[in-house]
Amino acid sequence: MTTPNHLAGGLVFTGICASLWNVNVFQAPAYLVITAVASLLPDIDHTRSIIGKLCYPIARMIAKKYSHRTITHSLLFLLASTLAFHLANRYFIHLPSATLIFFFSVLSHFILDMVTIQGIPFFYPFIKNPCVIPAKPEYRFKATDIKAEGIAFFVFTLMLFTFQDLFANGFWMQLNNAFSDLKHVAAEFRNNQNFIQLEYDYSHFQERNQGTAIVVTASDKNAVLYQDGTFISLATDVDGITIHDFKVSKTQIPKETQIVNFENIKIDSLNSILNGHFITNAVIFASENATAIIDGKPSANTYFSFQNQYGIIFQETDKQATRPNQLEILRLQREIEIEENQIQQENKKYENMKTELQNLQQNLKNAKNPYQEDHLRNQIINLAKQLDSYRPKSNTQLLKQKEKLAQLSKPTVPNPTHYTGQITFLIIQ
Repeated sequence: MTTPNHLAGGLVFTGICASLWNVNVFQAPAYLVITAVASLLPDIDHTRSIIGKLCYPIARMIAKKYSHRTITHSLLFLLASTLAFHLANRYFIHLPSATLIFFFSVLSHFILDMVTIQGIPFFYPFIKNPCVIPAKPEYRFKATDIKAEGIAFFVFTLMLFTFQDLFANGFWMQLNNAFSDLKHVAAEFRNNQNFIQLEYDYSHFQERNQGTAIVVTASDKNAVLYQDGTFISLATDVDGITIHDFKVSKTQIPKETQIVNFENIKIDSLNSILNGHFITNAVIFASENATAIIDGKPSANTYFSFQNQYGIIFQETDKQATRPNQLEILRLQREIEIEENQIQQENKKYENMKTELQNLQQNLKNAKNPYQEDHLRNQIINLAKQLDSYRPKSNTQLLKQKEKLAQLSKPTVPNPTHYTGQITFLIIQ
């Protein structure tokens, strides 16, 4: 094969083979350079080839020791050069998938030379017989047949333009797109580290739905799409669903998640975390019985755990103010009434004794004989002693009972529910 066909054919062959590993040779200029150089590299044994002229001393040495289409067109050279490039890429170049591209580019040179009359000794130096494709010489190319070379170049160039979707999306994505069902969309979703984009066209009874959205999650029968800030649930096992076309393509949006830990937050803060996010995993504890709307259905509990959900909302549970205990209030009112009566009686007794003492003292002044004076003095002394030893009943216990009664009479306002847990959600930019 001539140099133009090795370049064009090398790009086609390497692009197709690399697509099996979801590698696009047109993704980066460096990939194209590696493909071009590696697809011409085996001809370094020929001093008149482009690669031979660029590396003339090495080409002259190889041509002198060996000959054209010998050691550099063998499996041994393919493995040795690939290993050398892998080490160089690992320690110096640091380009992902570069070794894979290099391997298929060198192999493309061998395949294209095998379809010529001369073929190549692929197992050289162990077996020097040439390997050819196909076996009949009349079906293989002649190096001097310019017309055949021109046709081959035209075919390779045409393939480069027509296979762009294959190169960009990869072989398996192209294969999955051919089926237009959720099963193959799910397979492509699992095989990609980035989010994939789905161009959908389906009907739900008479309603036609078309658009382009990011696939958030997908299984064989269900998928969740994200389009313009809105999540769309798509299920093929629902009555009335007819799929017209599904076409998947790659994006540069990585599948990243964010973890939010929270403790003792109120319902508004919790809903702000959940709002607009696709929850991959969540564990939430409530301080008391709470209600969450999941899949449009209310669920009441103090513990919630869910995966791969969206549109979850927590709602306030109706809480009635605690009504006072009427029996307890009546009991306290009766005790307070008894206590107040006892205090009044004790205080009245004390006041009566003071009045009596004052009367005795006045009578003493008006006494008419010594006998009456002695008798009044003895009464005054005894009554004074009683007054000195008398301690009025304290009202401290009464005050405490009144405070307790006031507290019981007020309705108790319930505390708001608090939430603690961890939420993991997807970051979709």
